[in-house]
Amino acid sequence: MTYSSGTYSYTLTNSTFTSGAAIYVCVLVNDGGTEKCVPQGTLSDTTSWAQVTYGSSSSGSGSSDDDSSDGSDATLVTLNSGYEMTFQFANNTDGSYADSSIYICCVGRNSSGNFCYLKPDGTLVEITSGSSSTSWSYKLSDLSSGMQIPTTLTSGRLYISMDTPVVMSGIVDGAGDIGVVQPDLNNSSDANASIIFDWIEFTVTGGGFWGNTTQVDQFGFPVTMAMYNDSGYYRTVGITESRDAIFSEYESEVPAAFRTLVQSPYRIIAPCKGEFRTGSTYGTYMSDYVDEVWNYYAANTVSVSHPLGVFDIHASGDELIFTCTDGYGTAVTGTDYYITGKPDNTALFEGSGVLASGNTVELALQAQMCAALNRHVAASPSSWSTPSSYYGSAPANYYAKFWHDHSIDGYAYGFCYDDVAEQSSIIETYTPRGLVIGIGF
Repeated sequence: MTYSSGTYSYTLTNSTFTSGAAIYVCVLVNDGGTEKCVPQGTLSDTTSWAQVTYGSSSSGSGSSDDDSSDGSDATLVTLNSGYEMTFQFANNTDGSYADSSIYICCVGRNSSGNFCYLKPDGTLVEITSGSSSTSWSYKLSDLSSGMQIPTTLTSGRLYISMDTPVVMSGIVDGAGDIGVVQPDLNNSSDANASIIFDWIEFTVTGGGFWGNTTQVDQFGFPVTMAMYNDSGYYRTVGITESRDAIFSEYESEVPAAFRTLVQSPYRIIAPCKGEFRTGSTYGTYMSDYVDEVWNYYAANTVSVSHPLGVFDIHASGDELIFTCTDGYGTAVTGTDYYITGKPDNTALFEGSGVLASGNTVELALQAQMCAALNRHVAASPSSWSTPSSYYGSAPANYYAKFWHDHSIDGYAYGFCYDDVAEQSSIIETYTPRGLVIGIGF
């Protein structure tokens, strides 16, 4: 519980106490960075415990302005008639940033597919060429009533930044449509390179909500999402540790090559936003492992079950072939599906190239193989859905592993296909009421 100026009261209840019994209470507060004990309503620099009488009450300075850091006991802001749900925010920066220094910018697409930004009252404003995120952004101090989410906002990103808004602009793309220039972590001269920011992603459609925190591209600071549906509190995902702890633990827990991804004091970037790109310092980091997997399937045919069917996997040259032996739905029994070449580092870490091409069945199988390669279980299909087997041997995506190790219940989006085997931080509900976004530091 976080307190600010005002008054508060607390009540102690215990069935074993008798009225009039002496009990001892110490309420710890943070006073200008110093923890102090507050006995019986006075701000006193002491570690002594205060004696109170059971059955009486005690009061002191401070008023509750937020709920627990994971958002699981929040009071939701009002949902206005005609809107799908609400977003609201909890400043969990422990005094590092005032509400007036935190900026929120929500951009997405409306039901017509056009880019818009969201105003707090739920109005969607279509983005125009030449407009900028300076006018699309709001200080957290202006969002005490949260944001109304209209039924016409089908998908979006909600950016959170410290001290200044994230820099984005509207442009006309090659097709003549309005697009949005968003932060580019591959560009060291991007205007956002020296801004501390993070974001969540979401889809709201058909009365349902799908959303997640993400480290697919970077980590800026801890963010949590607590979802409430029509039945009440549902689930929280994200990171509750402090930013300093995360940076320190990352440096001490990952192999040396992955420590190069730290861009202090701004962020920790994903492998292919750094020196793991093909052609860079660690651009062949996964190459020997890919060769090992392909050689294994050249010598062995292994059956694997997938939601689309049962497939025999074998390799021929640089191709990995999935022969469907029992098709469900779109997969056709007797048909071969392909990964048409060995993925390089960029394709493997980012789910691109040969791991993102072909028909819908091939795309689904490529996602499975991409996840298995990142987790170093590719030659063991029986382990593809066994999280305890992931990252057990090098080389592996230790950047992604770290986020699972430090996220609520182990769920994180550390790479693009972390939803394979349901390991991502996605929240799904068909009756969304409100989302509480916790902003840590």
